[in-house]
Amino acid sequence: MKKLLIVLLLSSFYYSDVIHVPDDHATIQEGLTASSNGDTVIVAPGTYYENVLLGKEILLASHAIYDELGADWQDNENINNTVISGDHNGSAMIIRYGNIEPTVLGFTFQDGTGTSMLVDDCGSITQKRSGGGILIYKAYPTINYNRFINNGFDEEAGGGGTSESVADGGAIGHYASDDVEFDEDRNHSSGELTYVDFADFDAVRDHILERAIDSEGSNTNRTIPDEMNIKYNYFEGNRSGDGENFYSLGFEGSIDVSHSTFEDIDCESNSVNKFVLRSAEDGANFVQNEISGNCIEDDTFYISNSGNDANAGTESDPLRTIGHALTLVRDSESATTTTINLYPGVYSPSTNGEKFPIVLPDNVHLIGDESESTILDAEADASNEAAVMIIKEVENVTVANLTLTGGSSEGHGCTGGGGLLLTANDMFNLGNEDGSSVMPSYPVIENVIIENNESHNGGGLSFFRVNGPVLNNVIVRNNTATAFGGGMFSYVSTMTMTDVTITENQNQGYGQGGGVMLAASQGTFDNMTITNNYANASHGGGIWTNNSGGEGNHSDGWTMTNSVISGNTGDCFGGGITSAWSHPILINCTISENTAGWGGGGIFA
Repeated sequence: MKKLLIVLLLSSFYYSDVIHVPDDHATIQEGLTASSNGDTVIVAPGTYYENVLLGKEILLASHAIYDELGADWQDNENINNTVISGDHNGSAMIIRYGNIEPTVLGFTFQDGTGTSMLVDDCGSITQKRSGGGILIYKAYPTINYNRFINNGFDEEAGGGGTSESVADGGAIGHYASDDVEFDEDRNHSSGELTYVDFADFDAVRDHILERAIDSEGSNTNRTIPDEMNIKYNYFEGNRSGDGENFYSLGFEGSIDVSHSTFEDIDCESNSVNKFVLRSAEDGANFVQNEISGNCIEDDTFYISNSGNDANAGTESDPLRTIGHALTLVRDSESATTTTINLYPGVYSPSTNGEKFPIVLPDNVHLIGDESESTILDAEADASNEAAVMIIKEVENVTVANLTLTGGSSEGHGCTGGGGLLLTANDMFNLGNEDGSSVMPSYPVIENVIIENNESHNGGGLSFFRVNGPVLNNVIVRNNTATAFGGGMFSYVSTMTMTDVTITENQNQGYGQGGGVMLAASQGTFDNMTITNNYANASHGGGIWTNNSGGEGNHSDGWTMTNSVISGNTGDCFGGGITSAWSHPILINCTISENTAGWGGGGIFA
């Protein structure tokens, strides 16, 4: 079958122009620019330091296309010695536009650090890097017999990476969504970099429209295939916050990675987990027939920021990064719990090369030593956004004894969550305020400090369309939101919180809820301490709560018992609590010493 594939590919280019690199053109990009749809570009062995743009339906291959690729194809000299290096300066290759279906065969892709992308979320723009080795946008290539080595981070940046590291798709990122644009754009015909001003949402949308008009002649209306062929590839040393080897957003077919080799696999189920192969919102299905890799034998791992990811991960021989430990979570139906124990220390891009956000799959217990001494620091800012942690629709997940800090996720928009985001898989969809789109999710968060983070909503902590999270003994302090819920934001969610302190947080501008914003949400809150929060130029210094759409919708009230709400300030109404169409039940609660600029120092309803 593999020999037949090569014969068919060879026969296809005998009827089209064949361009040889470097004989006909010195660089791969020059060869691609000179090609037309249906042509073949053959690349001789060598290392090509390029950030290649492929926007045509061609066959791009190394001299491996002349070889008979058998079971030992990974040792093929043409594949190993024909290298496209991103040179720590972006994706090694971008394939995009027109729903094209080119073929890429027989290369080693390495040292790609991804492409800066902008994703529209509820009118806010998320900036992130994706596709370390290959970034694919509105294209459906066949990618066979390639090696993806050490993509997704900048080895030259000390500490194994920086906050510029790839957020998702360390080896390959695939996007099929209209709400995506490139921050570092390339001229579609020449491959040269051009600057686009993305100062605001309107500018992004105008540019998306402009690009759509420019590409009208590029088969944009052709049928999207049901399956992508990503078989017979080799993945090693790639890193990202999520979807370490493949990340997909917007595609709803099958992605066939059969006969590929990964670093570690669950041999019982012959699969890798959703951290390694991720489809956002579970839109696509990964086909994993006859994959190979080292069998995962253990379910307990230790991490030290001075460890090594080549270690066994034992107590005396710890790993270095949480990201690598997450690749060792089994995907077995037996639901084995993987416990990841962190030694005291700071885990950040600069200390151990950690990638953020950390996205946890099912059946993971991430346990620090103590909350004050075990610190996850995203080191993010407005220029390099990243939440510290995201947890989506999970079962059997525990996060304990940690501090989450340094998160910045203004671009999360409606979803929010600078330090910790607990969300439905479909995190870019507001869903229904009547609660019909709320998804079950059961993480347990205990003995955790969430401090010094910022976001649009929920500077520290955000719940977005989930039912079931449990928080025990959590401190949320010194966080900032530019809109709703300086400390905590909840949208159409239900949670249980016990012994939680929310203090010295603030929202800025004209949002609501200096400490807490509950939008169409329910919950049971016991022994809460909500103090010294500030609603800047807005309502609800301590808590702002509403039914979001009026009386009768999802949130008909929440219950708080044995709690203290004091010392909070609202510049407008409701220093302690502002309630709009909500009916909270307060039992044995102390509300005192709150102030408001316009009225309702304690409660405004």
